[in-house]
Order: sequence, then C-alpha cells, then structure tokens
Amino acid sequence: MWVQDPDATLLAGDFDNDGRDDLALLGGEDYTPVAFSNSDGSFSPVADHRLREFPVKVRDEHAKPVVGDFNDDGLTDVVLTGGVGWQTVEVAFGRPGGGYDFTKEDIA
Repeated sequence: MWVQDPDATLLAGDFDNDGRDDLALLGGEDYTPVAFSNSDGSFSPVADHRLREFPVKVRDEHAKPVVGDFNDDGLTDVVLTGGVGWQTVEVAFGRPGGGYDFTKEDIA
C-alpha cells in the first residue's frame, strides 16, 4: 500500500477545484496517487497521476513539499524545494480533473 511506504509524503489540498480537500501522496517511483473527497468523510477511488521525476525528488532528505494555489486557478499546486544541490524549484501545477503540469523554475 502506497501510504505505508516510509518515503511517502501525504499532502492535502483541493486538487480538483470542487471546494473540498483531497489527499495526494508523493514519494513513489513516478506516480502521485490522489484520493478525491466525496464531502461525506469518504474518498473516491485513487487516481494515479504520473509526474515524471517529481515524486522521486521528494525522497531527497532536504526536499520540502509545499501546497498552495500558486497560479491563482483554484486548483492546489505542489512546489518542491530545498533538495541538495538543486538550482530549481520543482512545480506541479494542478489541472482540472486532478492531473498536473510539471515545470522547473530557476532559483539561482
């Protein structure tokens, strides 16, 4: 089970812009499973979204994931920063329906 992985990082946010907080799990090989809230305390079946190397980078012991709506579109985005030797901030912008668009922003 994904959540039992010792490298897994659980994040909460509105990943599908329906006004309810959902759960995303970082730290797998190349996936970020997301469970969407049903607004009654239960969650939809997990959607498995691919994010290239983003989930693996969270395993860097110095990496810090942060959630927020960084592009003001109503969807929760994930930023990953602080990895050893990184010259970029890794960004996964939320897409409607729970997918992501991945980019890197130079910080040097």
